[in-house]
Amino acid sequence: MKNEKSLKTLYRPCPICQAKEGEVLHTQQFLLSDTHLLPSEYDIVYCPHCGFVFADTPAAQSTYNRFYQEMSKYEDKHTASGGGDTIYDLHRIEETANTIANFINNKEAKILDIGCGNGGILFALKQKGFSNIMGFDPSLNCVKTIREKGIKAVQGNLFEKTLSKQFDFIILSHVFEHICDLSTAVDNVHSLLAEKGCVYIETPNAAQYTDFYIVPYYYFDTEHINHFDTDAHRNLFEKHHFKYIASATKTMTVAENQEYPAVYSLFEKTNGNNSHFCNTQTLRNSILNYIDLSKNDHPITKLQSNIQNQKPIVIWGAGNYTARILQETNLGEANILFFVDSDSKKWGMHILEKEVVSPEALFKLTDNTFDIVVISALFSSEISKQIKNRGLKNTIICL
Repeated sequence: MKNEKSLKTLYRPCPICQAKEGEVLHTQQFLLSDTHLLPSEYDIVYCPHCGFVFADTPAAQSTYNRFYQEMSKYEDKHTASGGGDTIYDLHRIEETANTIANFINNKEAKILDIGCGNGGILFALKQKGFSNIMGFDPSLNCVKTIREKGIKAVQGNLFEKTLSKQFDFIILSHVFEHICDLSTAVDNVHSLLAEKGCVYIETPNAAQYTDFYIVPYYYFDTEHINHFDTDAHRNLFEKHHFKYIASATKTMTVAENQEYPAVYSLFEKTNGNNSHFCNTQTLRNSILNYIDLSKNDHPITKLQSNIQNQKPIVIWGAGNYTARILQETNLGEANILFFVDSDSKKWGMHILEKEVVSPEALFKLTDNTFDIVVISALFSSEISKQIKNRGLKNTIICL
């Protein structure tokens, strides 16, 4: 594959090895709501030194801390994963809890789930007989939900000295892809672990983005700013005094007819230096293949008639997929009446000066002269069924 190498001085030094230059693989842009806290543009870069691929975001860790405290979508049961509120999420959580339980031989072990959301993994572990468990999340509403399940929980983030005691086992399930300052985060995890304590990390598996293609650039969103494979897990944790124990890839069913790639690793806390970077360029090549696949996918063609004829549309979906399409195509030229989203955190926001409203606001309308355009990477089938079941006769177009 031909690729013109373009090195740049990074806003954000490599989160694993702190290299200050990276190769630009792709520039990702978003058209965001008027009050969105995260950057509307960043480069996807490859670190020639350690092989990591990540977003060169200009935002600091403090911005991401604020975003997850104030705007967390993970507290809304209608849109969140991690709480076991859908059949797919529940199955994923039970599988993860089974894997974690197999790594812990003491039901009295002190377990901390960092970035626990609504606490699905913790609840599953509680049902398996683990009693000394605690959740830790920036969202106060998530913390309240966990406490309602009879589980201890504390509000905070990895960059605050909120927790003082040490734990035997720490869970980082789909957390580190969101972290800007990975080096400090791993050091803080190390300090929270007792001697010989273990950490379980699970992230999306960037080595398999092409194998699990969903929509163009799906895996490059405003929140997922680190792209891990097994080697990246090892490079990060071994550099910070952890010993590699095990790892494996897994496939998660996240929606009807939709699977998602993940990779997990287990590390044990040590005091020695285990660092040795593994850089095979495998991750770089996998990401480049995914970028090429995305470039050749043009779902917006389904809407060209509406755009040309200015037939009114309502867009269901105010997330990352919509933000990418609005920025990269002529969708913004369409006659958009308003946006709909199930995430209550988005209600009242404006995109292109059009309001984001709840599904109920749409269902109250009797006007069927506009088309409903569903822009959802994972749940377009479920949303279409919901619209039809509520009796709306509008034409539905799924991108």
